Amino acid sequence: MIQKAIKHHFEIEKSLLTRDVKIKPLTLFVDNIEEYRNKDGYVRKTVEQYVEAEVKELLKTEKDVFYKSYLGKL
Repeated sequence: MIQKAIKHHFEIEKSLLTRDVKIKPLTLFVDNIEEYRNKDGYVRKTVEQYVEAEVKELLKTEKDVFYKSYLGKL
């Protein structure tokens, strides 16, 4: 479920950041913030793992110069 949410976030993010008027979406929500704040927490590790993997895959094929640069900074 976390992986699917992250993939969906990047789909929405791309559509909003490749427009003339750019908007940064807030589509990811963590209901147990302590699990994310904890350096070794399951939620934090899982989210970071999936984000890194998704960004790596997107960078392979992204053609929009602005969005590719944005992804490269994550």
